[in-house]
This record gives sequence, C-alpha cells and structure tokens, in this order.
Amino acid sequence: MKVFVPCRHPLGDVLSAYFCPVNYGMPNPKAHLFARLRNACRAGACTSAFVVSDFSFWSALDFRIEMRPAGTFEQPMAENGWILDQLDGHANLLRQPPKELLRFPSDPAVELPVRTPVAPVPERYILFSDGAGKEDRWLLDPAIVGWLRSYLPVVRIGSSGRHWRLPMGARGATSADLDLCDAAELVEVFWLARHARLIVSPCTYLRTMSAIFGTPVLELAQADSVEASTVTRTVREYAGLEYGMRPGTKNAWCFWNGRPSPEANEQVQRLLATAAAPQ
Repeated sequence: MKVFVPCRHPLGDVLSAYFCPVNYGMPNPKAHLFARLRNACRAGACTSAFVVSDFSFWSALDFRIEMRPAGTFEQPMAENGWILDQLDGHANLLRQPPKELLRFPSDPAVELPVRTPVAPVPERYILFSDGAGKEDRWLLDPAIVGWLRSYLPVVRIGSSGRHWRLPMGARGATSADLDLCDAAELVEVFWLARHARLIVSPCTYLRTMSAIFGTPVLELAQADSVEASTVTRTVREYAGLEYGMRPGTKNAWCFWNGRPSPEANEQVQRLLATAAAPQ
C-alpha cells in the first residue's frame, strides 16, 4: 500500500490532528490512523508514505515518512492535498485509507519527536513565546516577561522566519533568562515544552502541548490590540475542547492590559501547581 498524509492547516492543527491522543474531548481518530500507518510502515506493508508539509520535525519521527512540501508538486497543491482521495499514486490517510491499513493496531500513539537543546536550560522554568501567525495575537509588552520571572526563570522562544515575527524584538531584547529565538529547531522547542513547568504564549500551536506532554498552558491576549473575532474564536475553541485542550485543568487564557490582573496571577499559580516534576 502507498499512503500520503495531508496537512492543510497551520502547525497547531497539524499537531492536534496527528499527535493529540484526545481532541474535542474524545479519542482522536486521526491520531489512531496515523499510528496504524506507522505500524504498517514498520511491518513493511506500507511501501511508500509521504506527508504534504514543510515542517522539519517529520524527519525525526520513529518511522520513515517522506516530507514533500506542496510547492514540490508539478500541479498547484490546494490545501496540502486535504481534499484529494489520491495523490501521486498514494491514498489519502484521512479520506481513503486502504482497507489493509485498518488491520494494524492503532497504538501506541506516535510520539512527537524531541531533541535536547545545546544551550543549558534551567531546571525549572516558564517557556514563553510572544509571536503568533496573526498580528492581533502578538504580545508586545516586555513587562510580561518581568512578571513571569517573579515566579520562575523564563526561557523565550520564537522565530522571525516563515509567517512569524518577534514582536518584542530580536533575540536578547527582553529580560528572559535564556533567549532561544531563532536558535532552536522545532524538535528542540518540543523538548522545551515537554520539560517546562508552564507555557505562556499568545493563542498558538503551543496550546497543544497540554494534550501531548501534559504541560499546562496559559494564553494571553493583549486587550488593546486583540480583535473581537479572535476573542470570539478563542472562547469557541475552549468551549469545544479543541486542540486537545483541557480548560480549567491544563489550559487557560486571559487578557493582558499592561499589568498582571488578579485573574492572570491566579491562573499562573493554579497552573504551576498542576505541573508535573521536570522529566
């Protein structure tokens, strides 16, 4: 059999689709199919598998799957092949999985690959990101970092490439104890997310880390710049338990308005109390 994995959405949607064991409050059928594919590849029953994506972490999975960005195909690739039943002789994992694939077990789950960063990391830390794909979600106030440092050392991550920016400035522009902006690959970011006591970020893919690694996540929205549509969408996503989120247990969000509100402090304290010991 030959299978391709479509990845229509940004990183958060990709991670929630294939790496969150639970999504929308229920067992995740996409993640189960992905685990079946891994097991079929390992058994030699799947002779060719590729993913339509340009995120580099795919090459670090525990089975071989080729990464083929949409731009490498001769014909324009709408939605990374999401709506296609077949692509280059391969069946769509989600739309047309081969019947023989379903004979393979759906466990264990495919683990998100991690790699230890070269830089020495504090034993206990808050992982922080200020950037997001949409400008109204950016965190621009450096006072956020100072506030978080009153709890634990802060490790800052971010990228100025692709569709992302560094709203608080280039590496070293904040009071973060360790700044790895533009200096950590995704597999290293995943390691940092796994070992952090808390993640604080805008509304981004990092919210999935609660489901994937059990790390609590607090999302901040700057009250003076966030759009009403983003607030409405965020409320809907939390209510629907999207992205594997566990509101009230491992996920929370609140506004930032130039200083930490009582709610923001309460959320940090509560989420830190739920954090597991460093792994």
